[in-house]
Amino acid sequence: MTAMPADCQPQAPNHDVSVPAAPQLVSLPSLPASWREDSDQSIPAIKLGTVLWEKQESGLARIEASERSVASLSLVSASEKVRWAETIVACRDIKAKGEDRFTTERVEIDLQRIAFCVVADGHNGSKAAEYCKQNIVHLIVEACHGKATADALQDACVIAFHKVHEHIRTQSAFPTSGLTLAVVAVNEDKKFVVSANVGDVESMIMLGKDRKKVARYTILTTNHRFSKNMDEIKRVEAATKNKVRAGLNAAKRPQGPLRGWPGGLPYGRALGDADCGAAISADPSLSVMSLDTLPGNATIVVGSDGLWDAVEKTSASCYAYQGQHAKQDPTRTAQMLVDKACNGNEAYHTNDWGKAKDDITCAIMVIGPDFYAPSPLKRSNSSFSSNDSRADSISSSGKSSIGSKISGLLTRKREK
Repeated sequence: MTAMPADCQPQAPNHDVSVPAAPQLVSLPSLPASWREDSDQSIPAIKLGTVLWEKQESGLARIEASERSVASLSLVSASEKVRWAETIVACRDIKAKGEDRFTTERVEIDLQRIAFCVVADGHNGSKAAEYCKQNIVHLIVEACHGKATADALQDACVIAFHKVHEHIRTQSAFPTSGLTLAVVAVNEDKKFVVSANVGDVESMIMLGKDRKKVARYTILTTNHRFSKNMDEIKRVEAATKNKVRAGLNAAKRPQGPLRGWPGGLPYGRALGDADCGAAISADPSLSVMSLDTLPGNATIVVGSDGLWDAVEKTSASCYAYQGQHAKQDPTRTAQMLVDKACNGNEAYHTNDWGKAKDDITCAIMVIGPDFYAPSPLKRSNSSFSSNDSRADSISSSGKSSIGSKISGLLTRKREK
């Protein structure tokens, strides 16, 4: 996504935003050759979503309706469209500092089902992240004004982000506390995904695999860290007239990641942080993806920086595919990703196995037409309760399947 131009000064948000017209959904005329099932080309990453909010106007990033476009997966015919099942959301985390927050909520707007997933990563305390957790979904729904279109949800996210930002800075007892944030909203009836984020909390969507068994995925968010986003460096330096640089150690030598001044945060967008002044912008990066013709399920992974600093997107997409393909409980998929993150050797981790220096939060959203029912169990024991956990059901089914394969191999060996 293209960040705000360097010569554009931050402006006070204008919350009196009229609800725009419904988005113009434009299907792709043809799929790239690498998307086809019979293609030999590897697909490590495919950009499907089109970022819609790039220009700045009255504090809001807006693109005229004539410039809006949404990528649509033309994989099945219109006659094969089916109603989406309810989105399943699961989360697992490890608390090292206790500043990460997660929440999920299902609402109905204009008779359309909307599922929200929110991951917030607090800094300088957890109070700002906790306030956001308690209020962000309500503020977004309120700002939708009864509309559930992609445009309305994006406008609402911008307004809600700015309201949280201003409340923390001017009306709370913790003005210097702050947070980075990612919000994913899934419209289950119109079949599209809206994503909004500030900072380094990121989300991605996994859409299956190609012929070479490489996971197809796209990143829904923009990382606003200075080390990964040159546009943010230009914007902050233009707004503050201060150079983005690393902090100084006791010997007055640069040490650590690039930081914006005042404040010293390693990214240019967050909520709160009154001590950072113009070095922090509350304008979120937004994207929308239409999945109107999605033939099966898709898996969205939302994680704090503690996850993405240790787990590559390609690796996360493989975990997501394995869990979706096996119809595994999403909670287990989230736990597997958290385990992989906290057992890494990155800068955020200690030398102790299973212990992390930073909070790690991973949320999994399973969307699409297929209900995530556990596999049926072939058991003669009638005392088995149908209320047992899904994880147990899948595990037992897997064991019986493996057992039957082993017995078959032994039988063939005896016959030989």
